[in-house]
Amino acid sequence: MIDSQLRAGLIGCGSVATDRHIPALLGLDGVKVSGVADPTEANRDQAREALQLSPRAAHADHRTLLETGIDYAVVAVPPKFRPAIVADCAQAGVHVLTEKPLAIVPAEGQAMIDRMEGAGLLFGMMHNWLFLPEYRLAYTIVQKGSIGRLRHVTLQQFGMRVNPGNANYKHRWRHDFNHSGGGILIDQVHLFYLAAHFMGRPIQAVSAAVDNFDRPDEQVEEFAIAHLHFEGGYVTANTWWGQGPNGFELSGTEGYIVHFQNSRSDSALSQVTVVNREGSHSHSLEKTETNRYTDSFAAVHEDFVQAILEDRPPLAPATAGLATLEGVVAAYGSAATGQVIPLPLERQSPLFNKGAEGIRELAVQPDSSVRKRGLYGSSE
Repeated sequence: MIDSQLRAGLIGCGSVATDRHIPALLGLDGVKVSGVADPTEANRDQAREALQLSPRAAHADHRTLLETGIDYAVVAVPPKFRPAIVADCAQAGVHVLTEKPLAIVPAEGQAMIDRMEGAGLLFGMMHNWLFLPEYRLAYTIVQKGSIGRLRHVTLQQFGMRVNPGNANYKHRWRHDFNHSGGGILIDQVHLFYLAAHFMGRPIQAVSAAVDNFDRPDEQVEEFAIAHLHFEGGYVTANTWWGQGPNGFELSGTEGYIVHFQNSRSDSALSQVTVVNREGSHSHSLEKTETNRYTDSFAAVHEDFVQAILEDRPPLAPATAGLATLEGVVAAYGSAATGQVIPLPLERQSPLFNKGAEGIRELAVQPDSSVRKRGLYGSSE
């Protein structure tokens, strides 16, 4: 139980704010959302009403919200706009919990971290999949040693919805390279931070294939298979705005764990099954799709609030967000060049300094899907 109340401000009142952040914040002890900010009047009014705030608590400019004296800001705007907002938060002395990905260019993400650290402020990521029940259960089983030494993990999200942006802003911003910095893989950065979480160490290198089979008018990938290299093991991260099973397999030296589900259903989740020398054991997960995501958002908020009160790093710091972003950008570079890309990225690399746009400065293979599909502006 949190015994001291903090004032939070919501910057960005689009779909993720109204569907996830606001329900999570309303159920959180020790936090009072004192204001919202969004350049679109309809969005900020909807958020204000959901939070039962007065009209004076709704701001068209995030800087006027920061002037009201909030303790931490929830930044839920598209990644293109996050660096400038975080810089303003650092100047105002406000802690930040931001949506993923951290940014679309790793160098900008590093600059954001440097500003927040220089101001002595906490900077956390909305890495909420760490708190989803199936991943928490699997992680606990691995940590108990039930499947021995973890050697390979498959994280698969092949049946992903094409989540639209808020209709009052830019409905398809996730498919606009200039706004998103990439496609399905950067949108599903969850797979990269989960990989590092399960393996217990940083990603050492990335090799990947990406493609866009069915959206020829877009410059971002809709399909990706990434191989993440770790000391002592590997993770395969698969994702697609298409059809297929979602879930994971974790293979160890003494057993394995399996979980698959249909992400397009609100029905109860399927089981997590453990197979080892003691036989096969299944664990039921009963929460619905809606509840599990709201609960995971609430868990990240609660951890971040406790981190402020206890003056400790959050479970998902922005440095983890930067490592995840570098992994995704490295995957794009690998798909373009056919090379394994080591991590962390070299600070002089075009990928670090320009994100996926830096692919234009690399030796892109002529027969790569990146070149053939014109992804990331590679054909310009």
